[in-house]
Amino acid sequence: MSNTAEVTPYVADAASALSDYLEATEADMAASASHLTALRAERLACCRLNIMPDGASSLLHAARERGFVDVAAGAPAASAARRVELSNAAGQRIWLESGGERVSLVGSQSAKAELEAIVRQRTMNAAMRHLQTLSAMPVAMRTLGNGTVELVVKEAQHGQTDGQATVTALIDAKGDIKLDIDGLRGSRCEVLLNATAKAMGGKVGNKKIKPSYYSSDAVAPTRIRVKG
Repeated sequence: MSNTAEVTPYVADAASALSDYLEATEADMAASASHLTALRAERLACCRLNIMPDGASSLLHAARERGFVDVAAGAPAASAARRVELSNAAGQRIWLESGGERVSLVGSQSAKAELEAIVRQRTMNAAMRHLQTLSAMPVAMRTLGNGTVELVVKEAQHGQTDGQATVTALIDAKGDIKLDIDGLRGSRCEVLLNATAKAMGGKVGNKKIKPSYYSSDAVAPTRIRVKG
């Protein structure tokens, strides 16, 4: 046994609804007065999810996997644009805003679950990529009864003497992660945990150290020679 931790891709007040005014586009201005009024009212009660700053391109990719397309033809990549507008077949419109110390997904309150699903997709993509680098065997994936996705992989043997890690990642509906590093002796578990959290685009919190963290069979005992 080694370490457990909670890892979140969110920044500050993530997943909270904020009152925010989004400027009308030219298409809005061309709409009827009643439609424009309703649209503005919806935007005043929007939802904003703030994500770690390195997640713009991965969020855009995840949104496209979930059926969203760029509203503006030939729109630049998220890394080059501060704001990208996306829509899906159901007519939902969301915005990806990048810059500064965070990346934000913005939409109406009715789109909140879809915004969280995009963050979750991004987290799952990053988790699968990283966990697969730890082993030649495929990452085991299953969906638990509560909807949480469980990913499990056992570290390949490459001469390490402190054990082979089994890494379990539980990803909830919002994209938050619970990590469990098992099977290691000593402090390498913490190095592996931090590297895994970083690769998944998240920040470590609520870390708990298991008893085996304080033991390591890999450390040779001190030999004392006594002259007789």
